Amino acid sequence: MSVGLARTGRWIVGRGVLAPEIYAHVPAELPEAELDALLMETASPVGHARHLRPVVQLSETPGAWSRPPMPLGYHAPGWPPRGG
Repeated sequence: MSVGLARTGRWIVGRGVLAPEIYAHVPAELPEAELDALLMETASPVGHARHLRPVVQLSETPGAWSRPPMPLGYHAPGWPPRGG
């Protein structure tokens, strides 16, 4: 199956907007403990970076990023080498 980004966006918009009273009780910020559970720290060429963990967590194969997060403009534009 193939899905286009524009069509996916249109599908999301088509779901409508929630009435404010539905989400009025949701805090503007996540509690610190909850946020910490979603973050990880990774060493990179520019120092340690705190960033989101992979969303998928499997019981036998933990999620992982193959490259550390980098500031915008750190690398020249282009596709990374395969397998790197």
